[in-house]
Amino acid sequence: MKANNYFKRLDYTKEDIDSRPFSNMRVKVQNGEWQPVEDFLQTAPAEYSRKVFDFTKSEREKYCGLGKLYTEEVKTKRNAGVHIRIPKNSAASEVFIHFSFDDENSVLFDQSYIEIEEGARAKIFFYLDSKTIPETAIFRNGLITVRAGKNSELEFIKVQNITPTGTNFETMKIDAGEKSAVRLYDIQLGGKTVGVSNSTYMKEEWADVQIYPLYFADNDRRMDLEQNFIINGQNSHGLIAARGALKNTAKKIFRGNIFLNKGCSHSIARFSDNTIMLNKTAVGTSIPTIFCDEDDVVGEHAASFEAIDGDKLYYLMTRGFDEFSAKKLIIEAAFKPVFAMIEDNDIRQTLVDEFDIHLEEMKA
Repeated sequence: MKANNYFKRLDYTKEDIDSRPFSNMRVKVQNGEWQPVEDFLQTAPAEYSRKVFDFTKSEREKYCGLGKLYTEEVKTKRNAGVHIRIPKNSAASEVFIHFSFDDENSVLFDQSYIEIEEGARAKIFFYLDSKTIPETAIFRNGLITVRAGKNSELEFIKVQNITPTGTNFETMKIDAGEKSAVRLYDIQLGGKTVGVSNSTYMKEEWADVQIYPLYFADNDRRMDLEQNFIINGQNSHGLIAARGALKNTAKKIFRGNIFLNKGCSHSIARFSDNTIMLNKTAVGTSIPTIFCDEDDVVGEHAASFEAIDGDKLYYLMTRGFDEFSAKKLIIEAAFKPVFAMIEDNDIRQTLVDEFDIHLEEMKA
C-alpha cells in the first residue's frame, strides 16, 4: 500500500513534528501596517480568511503543489506569521520579515498574508536563517499568500539560508491583479531537504510577473522546486528564469508548469532552468510543461545542464587563478547578474556575502 506521507521526489517520509513556541520573528514596515497573523485570523471575517489561505488546486492543477498534508499542517500547528497591508497608492513602502532559527527556536510553522492594495508600490525582504550549530534539527513548514492589487508594483526577495542539515517546506500563492507588476526572487541556499511550491494566478488582464529562482545544493542535499503560472487574463506576461548549481551527490528537481487557460489571448509565458553541474555525481532534473487552451498566445520552455567550461577554466588558470578560484569566478558570473537586478544596495550586498560563504565551503 502506498503511504500518503511519502514524498517520492525527495525520498522523504513526512515526520509528525510537534509545534512549540517560536519567538525569533522580527518585522519592520515602512509606509504600511502589520500585525501578527493570529490577530488577522481572529478579526477578519471567517470566509475571507479561509479564502486567503485556500490552497486548493483545480482539477487541471491537481498534480501541482506539495499537497494538503503540508498546507493543513501549518494551519493546525501555526506558531508564527504576519499580516502585512500596504495601503492604496502608498509609495516606496519597505517591509523586512526575518525568521531566525537557534537552539530554542528550531521549529517553525509560519503562515503569512501580504496584501499590496491598488496603486501601491512595495519592496519586501523575507529572510530565513540560522544562528545555531548544524546538528540542531531545524524544521520549517510555511504558507505565504500575496495579493498584488490593480496597478500595484511589488519586488519580493525571499531568501532561505538555514543550516545545511535542516528541513524546509513552503507553499506560496500570488494573486496578481490587473496591470500589476510583480518581481519575485526565490533564493534557496540552505537546507538538506527542501520542497518549495509557488503558484501565481493572473486572473485579470495586463498582469506582468517575473520570477527569478536561484538555488545551490551540495553534499547529499535534496531540492524539489516548483513554479506554476495559471493565466486567465488577456495580455498577461509571465517569466520564470531559474539558475542553480549542484555539487557532490546533491539532487534537484525543478518543475515549471504553465497553464494558458481559455480566455487568456495575447498572453506570453516563458520558463527556463539553467543548472551548472559541478560534479558528475550530482543529479539535476528539469520538467517544463505547458497546458494550453487558447490559440493566440505564446508559451516557451527551455532547460540546460552544463559542466564548468574547460576552456574558460584553463584560460583563467593561465591568468594566475588556482582551480577553486577559477570555478568560483565562473559560478559567480552566472549568479550575480540576478543579484544585480535587486535595487536595494544593502539587501544586494547581504545576498552576495551569503552566497560567497557557500562558495567558499566548496573547498571542503
